[in-house]
Amino acid sequence: MDVDNQRGIDEICIIFGTKNLEELSKLVIVEQHEDDPTRAHIYFYSKHIFKKKSSDLTKYKKELDENQIPSIEVKGLGKHGISVCSNSIHENGCPYEIKGTKEPKVFGKEIEDKLFEIYRKYGLQVSEYGIIPINKLFEEDFVVDAGHNRSEVLLRVMESLLVRYEGKLSKDQIKQRAWEYNLKHFNPPLDIKKFENQWRDAQRFIEKRTYNNRENFDKNENILFKIVEHGITSLGYYIDSNVEEIRYGYITVNGLIPKKSIFDVCPKKIIVHNNPLFPKISLISIEFSNGLSIGPLGNLVDIIKELESKGHVLNKIRDADALNSIISALKGKELIEIKDDVTTSGYYLINNQIVRKNVTQNIEVKKEDAINCCHYLNKLAEHGWIDKRIFPTVLKWGMISPFNFILKYNSDSEDWMPWLQLYSYGQTGKTTLGKIVFNIWNLNIQEHSIGFNHIDSVARFGNVISRDTYPKLVNEIGALCNNSYGKYTNIIEMIKHSVESITVRGKYMNNNNNNSYQDIPALSSMIFTSNHQPINDSGFNRRFLSIHFPEIEKKDEKQQVFFKKLYEENKEFLKTLGDFSAWYVEQDHSRLLNMRWNELAKEILQKFYQYAGLEIPQWIELFVEQRDAVDESSEKTYFGLRAILVNKINEACSKYSKVYCIDEYERIGIKVDSKLKFCLNNHLIPYLHKVDEFNIAITVDIMSDIRQFNLENITSLRDLETILGITYVNKRFNSKKMRLLEGSVVNIVRFLESDIDN
Repeated sequence: MDVDNQRGIDEICIIFGTKNLEELSKLVIVEQHEDDPTRAHIYFYSKHIFKKKSSDLTKYKKELDENQIPSIEVKGLGKHGISVCSNSIHENGCPYEIKGTKEPKVFGKEIEDKLFEIYRKYGLQVSEYGIIPINKLFEEDFVVDAGHNRSEVLLRVMESLLVRYEGKLSKDQIKQRAWEYNLKHFNPPLDIKKFENQWRDAQRFIEKRTYNNRENFDKNENILFKIVEHGITSLGYYIDSNVEEIRYGYITVNGLIPKKSIFDVCPKKIIVHNNPLFPKISLISIEFSNGLSIGPLGNLVDIIKELESKGHVLNKIRDADALNSIISALKGKELIEIKDDVTTSGYYLINNQIVRKNVTQNIEVKKEDAINCCHYLNKLAEHGWIDKRIFPTVLKWGMISPFNFILKYNSDSEDWMPWLQLYSYGQTGKTTLGKIVFNIWNLNIQEHSIGFNHIDSVARFGNVISRDTYPKLVNEIGALCNNSYGKYTNIIEMIKHSVESITVRGKYMNNNNNNSYQDIPALSSMIFTSNHQPINDSGFNRRFLSIHFPEIEKKDEKQQVFFKKLYEENKEFLKTLGDFSAWYVEQDHSRLLNMRWNELAKEILQKFYQYAGLEIPQWIELFVEQRDAVDESSEKTYFGLRAILVNKINEACSKYSKVYCIDEYERIGIKVDSKLKFCLNNHLIPYLHKVDEFNIAITVDIMSDIRQFNLENITSLRDLETILGITYVNKRFNSKKMRLLEGSVVNIVRFLESDIDN
């Protein structure tokens, strides 16, 4: 900020809540030259992009010189000019000097909001074009005091009203609205004589522009683009800089016949964001004349929807056509900026550097905060859950989850993190564990905690997973677990793909009537909670770290009160662990790529406790192994197949013996090996064939029985090879060459008996 009079300094001090410039210099960099204490440069950092504020000298020189209004300029991101700073010499001969701190604090939008209050208070210009944006003039609390060009403001308001309500209201009705504006927004209002003069000038201006001839219309710099419709007339879309709208009019041999406005804002700059991580993905941002900025979004349809939701679309029939046309014209005027950047929040690795995008983690971690956080972690580990492995497992997962996209994108191997699946009994603290993860990363719980209905379609799932790299909590996925009639099979397959891939899948985008295929980034990791058992799909469960919450973890009413109090009282301390984790990973990201994620999380916890000066607790070593759910799935397959074969053998022996030979049935007894040999000798089971006294063959018709029981992990005959311990071979069977399983009868008997070891 460049402040060039005492009133400006006084107002800036009020904005920052300080008594004077000396006190302000402890918060921000204050720079002055010795010969003039009424001038100062103010520097500070901000993640918010401040709007440029130019000098008011050409318009209010007398008022500025007499210290009636503040002299303030604001410079920030972009082409906002330069600042002459220490140790440069001012034109009067004195050097610029820093008066206080050299390490300014970070401030944000709250400062700019207070600046705008000052602008409104004194009627100062704020637009880069030296004019207050038209939408600002119509804000409810906008007021212009005497001496601040009320006449010019009223003229612009009248012109805007005449164009906006053309054909909708009579001239008298429009004039009445202008008079009401005069009474409400001017202090004091202009008298009736001045009002009538401005009304007459406004009408003349609109009439002159309306009946301009064809030649002048073509030369008008405000016209950015024209398209020709069928017939004898041509339709011109153009930006009218006086009212800052997108309009259209018919061009005839007699000149321009203006029609209605389409948007009451117009684009002044288009930014195309090319994602360096996904070359096929380009997003669009548009900066509009009234200071509004929309995007980044994937297409113009979404931008128009945003404009419509904010009340800026005046003609829905022509909105897409007009915006497309105007943007095409802007390309020709080089008003499009191409940026190679990531627009979504989170952590990325670009050019071998960790890139933070719109994150809230602090770079510095105070020791006192680390101590408080460690004590709180110990309480959660001790009193939160009976199974002491649960909390450290979810905690470690939560610490690394924002970096999982970096793992997937940059790892040559399958070194991705599984997602979390917390299942079984309710009232066991599953959702609270998800909230703890959000607290670590200082996330809005309402935005990141969702129900299954938010991901139950391809579009919804893609929208959720592509927002940022932070984790999401999806509560109660029971419908997905049941998957009645295969309703959510496509979602299950998308989830499986997303866990280990950098994209979900592609989608067709319609931009300017051209279809293009665009990838959906799989940025987030997810936590699923459910009171149901996991999905009966080994491929799904292999990609999840599944944690079972048995009935013993269920909390009664008294325990729930204690647990809620335990969580709520000190949850803000968890943010310090997120700050430390981000700092640790950024210091050496090679550890992220070269270590197992759970081992890295354990190392970070150890370093965190060491930084706090506290003893490293034993619970840090505990962890729920991922293989539990995968092994359980394999065991279901193993015992399911065994049950099918044993039941088939028992049923065949019982039925045959009772019909043909009761004595033979009694002689067989209850042993599986005897029953199997009996079935083979008498050809009782169609797919079990005796090769010789020691070997057996199994043909593909066994798959009919397996499919009836929907055994997962078995999709073909070859899947039985390892389970049964026999070989998948090509053989002749009844003079025909076919594939079958062949092996030792002993191996089959061993599989069928399957005794449990003590």
